Amino acid sequence: MNKTLLKFKKTFVFAIAVLASSGISAQTQISDEAGLKAIADDLSGEYVLTSDITLSGEWTPIGTSAESFTGTFDGAGHTIYGLKVGGGTDKGLFGYATNATIKNVRVIGAQVGEYGNGVHVGIVVGSLRGTSVVDGCFTSGVAYGNDHVGGIIGGSGWDGDADAPTISNNFSTAAIFSSGYQAGGIAGDTHQANFVNNVRLTPVTTGTAAAVSPV
Repeated sequence: MNKTLLKFKKTFVFAIAVLASSGISAQTQISDEAGLKAIADDLSGEYVLTSDITLSGEWTPIGTSAESFTGTFDGAGHTIYGLKVGGGTDKGLFGYATNATIKNVRVIGAQVGEYGNGVHVGIVVGSLRGTSVVDGCFTSGVAYGNDHVGGIIGGSGWDGDADAPTISNNFSTAAIFSSGYQAGGIAGDTHQANFVNNVRLTPVTTGTAAAVSPV
């Protein structure tokens, strides 16, 4: 009886260990630029940075309005350097994210967008939709565009959306320039958003003074 119980306990402990390890392995570990680019091949995956990364050349944002990023990206406190993105719509490290989680990443010295050309431009995410969460991110550098330009998020949600993204515990010192309309230190536009504990220490300039967002 005791031997049977002991065998059961060992089997149980082994099963728990296997389940725990499978949970860890479900996260794809990223340590270089190639791994970061490969997120575009599986937009619903779970990813974690294991080191700082310096990007080379112009970056292609992850996710579009047609094929949105819906997974989880954990920067684990690491830093991405050298982010450079040209002008246009939905520009940032991530272009378009829906029901996604992006957290704990630092983006230093970014150059995102083009002055006079671009809508939904944000250093971390261009467009954020659904129940997405952006939490614990830091950005510095500059973001340019014509409308909905922000230091973390370009645009969050749309009028009539059933869900609102959560933007929490983020900090930005990036300079924000919009040639036309809405811009903000954290988010350029927030049709739908839950804001919690975000801090901006950023100059924000728009073509229309009234269009500077309080966030």
